[in-house]
Amino acid sequence: MDWPLRGPWTAAEANTFLRESVIPLRLSSAGGDGFPAIATQWFLAEEGELLCATQRTSHIASLIRREPRCAFEISSELLPYKGVRGRANATLDDLRGAAVLDRLIDRYLGETHRHLATWLKGRSDNETAIVIEPIAVSCWDFSHRMGSEA
Repeated sequence: MDWPLRGPWTAAEANTFLRESVIPLRLSSAGGDGFPAIATQWFLAEEGELLCATQRTSHIASLIRREPRCAFEISSELLPYKGVRGRANATLDDLRGAAVLDRLIDRYLGETHRHLATWLKGRSDNETAIVIEPIAVSCWDFSHRMGSEA
């Protein structure tokens, strides 16, 4: 990760959190009416990018096409609270959509929920990758404050 990083973690610690956390990313984009729109997405973190997948015709894809500036957050919902958030630019990559979707299914579903995996893969011809390139990132970790060293 070559992103400007603020907070208690080193870049290596933030990368470890992103690679090991199988929780959704929340992606905020400018809505057509000027209000922020939030989409919850499965994600992969690799080579300085966060990768998600969505249908080409989805609302979040249309918002990104119109305005690539966005914000994201990946945070635990269980104690102790910790996470990574930032500002970014997002682009869509139709050529990587199906491959990213396959990897996301493996990461989030594994061998469980095969019916859902089959349904998702059946729509992969219309899938696009959301490529999120962070420009400023902050992290937090309340483990010590909340009585846990994890």
